[in-house]
Amino acid sequence: MHCDLEAAHAAASHDDRIVGRELGDRDAKKILGSLPGRGCVEAERGCERVVEDVNMFLTKCAIGAAAAVPSSYMTGRFIAFKFNLNNNLARKYFSDGVAPTLGGIGRDKREVTLEVTMEGNAATITERDAYEAGTSRVVRITALGTTIAGSSPTHVRTVDLVVCGKWASFEVGERDTNTIFTGVLEAEYDATLTYEMSLTVDNLVTSFPP
Repeated sequence: MHCDLEAAHAAASHDDRIVGRELGDRDAKKILGSLPGRGCVEAERGCERVVEDVNMFLTKCAIGAAAAVPSSYMTGRFIAFKFNLNNNLARKYFSDGVAPTLGGIGRDKREVTLEVTMEGNAATITERDAYEAGTSRVVRITALGTTIAGSSPTHVRTVDLVVCGKWASFEVGERDTNTIFTGVLEAEYDATLTYEMSLTVDNLVTSFPP
């Protein structure tokens, strides 16, 4: 899995996406741990670490109330997701009568969205009620990988994405014979968790506290 998040974040200019599609799409059964369209950021920087693929079938989703990270992962509902981060960074150029002058970077408000597609059952209908009520929610996407060599207790490589906010839309659709719903969560700052989104990667730690 991608292990250099700071480098990846610095390399991101405007719009980065992580996409996990349903397993029915043979051409998109897994997502890479590097940012799409940028190749392996680590390889470009000469890093010796190996990038591991994130398999969609080993990815799970939990949704809960604001102010807490949910840990009750859904079963038989989670189909696909799409995470979008727009930093809204722009270069500043000035004309000073000489060579073009680079004056730094301007920053607008970040735009973060998480699109989640779920099977249409009673629990999903209840989640749609949260959308209609404008209730703040926390969505967690966790992807599991292979075992970290030497970890004690045994621990697998993990990518953990948490996004806080409100559902901006919650559209009904269909997949084969099933009804599905696709919700788009727009990130908002959670005062208790002290962030609007968090992305954590465990991939090289060899010892964990009891």
